Amino acid sequence: MDGNTTHNEEDEFIDALKDEMPEVFKNIDMNFEQIDGIDVLLKTVVETRDIEKMSLLKKEIDDANNKVEQSEGLVVKLENEIVEWNAFKKLCRRDEELQEIESLLKDFNLDLNDEVKMMEKELVKNTTKLDKEDDPKGIIQG
Repeated sequence: MDGNTTHNEEDEFIDALKDEMPEVFKNIDMNFEQIDGIDVLLKTVVETRDIEKMSLLKKEIDDANNKVEQSEGLVVKLENEIVEWNAFKKLCRRDEELQEIESLLKDFNLDLNDEVKMMEKELVKNTTKLDKEDDPKGIIQG
């Protein structure tokens, strides 16, 4: 996935990610709610020493731990995918190309201005020549 432009795989990945992100954010919010619930349940278990609540607490902690591990796995996968694209290198290349284009445009503009000046001189010469001649179109032959 190198080069200056994105590739179909990158575009497809980004589109899929855009579609999935609302669900990911929803899951993250539910994980935080679950962790808040675990905090409340932990306080209850500390106060009551209830075995059933302790079992429920362990189950909730294990579930939350699995969800956090899945989220971390997603982060690693996304990071690896994005690093593989080497976006910084692409941006540097694009900057270099833009600078080169700007330089070429300046050179072209200078050349064009030189051409215009030469044409203006030729126009003045031709206009002067036409003004001096009595018969610019050659209608009268002498």
